[in-house]
Amino acid sequence: MQLVEVQVKQGLLRGQRLSPPTKNLPAFDAFLGVPYAKPPVKELRFQAPQPPEPWEGARPALDHGADSLQNDFMLRKQAGSEDCLYLNVYSPQVPSSVRTPVEGAPWPVMVWFYPGGFTNGTSHMRQYAPEWLVAKGVVLVTVTYRLGALGFLSLRSSKCPGNAGLKDAVASLQWVRDNIGVFGGDPNRVTVFGCSAGGAVTELLQLAPAAKGLFQRAIMQSASSLNQWCLLEAAEARRRAFRLGEALGCSTQDEDELLAFLQKAPAVDILAKSDSVIDIEKDGSRGLMFPFLPVSEAGLDVADAFLVDKPRTLLNERRYFPVPSIVGLADMEGILTLDDSFAGKAIASTTSLEVADADLERVIPAELGLEKGSPESVALADGIRQLYFDGGKVTRNGYWNLYSDLLFATGVVQAARIHATQVPVYFYLFCVMGRNNVLSTFLKAENPTGACHGDELGYLFGRRPPFPPEPEWEPHSLELATKTRLTTLWANFARTGVPTPAADPDVDNVEWKPLAGNPDTTAPLAPYLDIGATLSVPRAPLWEERVAFWDRVYAKHGPK
Repeated sequence: MQLVEVQVKQGLLRGQRLSPPTKNLPAFDAFLGVPYAKPPVKELRFQAPQPPEPWEGARPALDHGADSLQNDFMLRKQAGSEDCLYLNVYSPQVPSSVRTPVEGAPWPVMVWFYPGGFTNGTSHMRQYAPEWLVAKGVVLVTVTYRLGALGFLSLRSSKCPGNAGLKDAVASLQWVRDNIGVFGGDPNRVTVFGCSAGGAVTELLQLAPAAKGLFQRAIMQSASSLNQWCLLEAAEARRRAFRLGEALGCSTQDEDELLAFLQKAPAVDILAKSDSVIDIEKDGSRGLMFPFLPVSEAGLDVADAFLVDKPRTLLNERRYFPVPSIVGLADMEGILTLDDSFAGKAIASTTSLEVADADLERVIPAELGLEKGSPESVALADGIRQLYFDGGKVTRNGYWNLYSDLLFATGVVQAARIHATQVPVYFYLFCVMGRNNVLSTFLKAENPTGACHGDELGYLFGRRPPFPPEPEWEPHSLELATKTRLTTLWANFARTGVPTPAADPDVDNVEWKPLAGNPDTTAPLAPYLDIGATLSVPRAPLWEERVAFWDRVYAKHGPK
């Protein structure tokens, strides 16, 4: 083992130089389980993170810290700990007087926030090994943030406003600002990126005054703060907190009594009872499937408020801090609905095509506020049937397209067009159907007709046990070409703010231009990059009929 050391503000860190299992990729320096805040336990449970304590001597950074406490979707078991505020840093090579310098430093920094619906996820190398990105000349940071009730319970009060998990993300970026230079990273070229809930975190950071200036670019993969699963109404969040207390044996209407009780309750009991707070019939069928989520802190006297208003309000009123961005989707996001354990018990009843066919009103977004059975609701359900199923029975592919739009695409497209009026936004559609499509493989999707939500992650990261080892891809395989293309585009963007700064055969010499930035935020979505067997820029706008349909729906019924 080759040990390496760096001096951060809290003390000396001892990491190691690692060689990846994949041939022809360079070694890198790894510092694992680095604390960026105090353990959020006891009276710090549900609270904003506090700065980390210093230490004496050399602190080993050789093993990952604990995941946030969760029911792990991928490992199919309870995992993690409440003491979880750690990050991992991977560098091509930290500056040293005893080793020959690696060219390119200071390198751009990429900070990864994991997916998992704010209820599960990991920063561990088993899912997010760094070698493919670090080989492109970036310093990669992967962050563990609090999940579930421990990260997002809100009493709608100054003592427990919510969003602790998002405040963790801010604390991690403050740590990066203060320390990344000693790892060879450039604190003035920080790109935040994530997929699904991590993509939503990435966009939410642009809405947070506390995060302003901590990063210069963003990559949002398959998520937006406008997705209906990303936000709980403040009143519902408070109700869920009291339901959790009742499920654990505390029947009270006094918020101070409830908070004191929940701060002393065993964390594993909180996790075990969390799903019970969801009203399955009311919330589940419309995609509100996660028990604790981000909330608006508007109107609260909170010095460290993360969300000062609802995301849609902040975006529409341009009261936020946009940065140049890559934004995109997989072409068949809705394949995700195959797996009830990921989608959550709350929408298990809608995964049956027969149930959906009998009652399409149940899938209408809750945020539209349409009363079931009303003429408007019936008309919208009829429009959905006509668009996605040609007026006939619900079919598998149409169902996948419908849920692609309901859960992801509609919000992503709406937000991207708003961002594009202020900053460059590079939009993509991921269409690769290869042997490293992570979620499609895990869900055992039979004859998928496109790439599933999260499938691109297998082409950005490596993996480690207990997951199957990644094979040595053939030199001209689709899998190796896709890994090369994605990591090149993402690293170029982190380095320069432009994903294709010059003609490059590694990315098919394509020129990826930003969205037009039309002041009309219902204009067709173009241009965009099609990431498939090759890279191309289609002439036609993306999903023009589907996008226009939801534009009309939200213009007529949507929240303002």
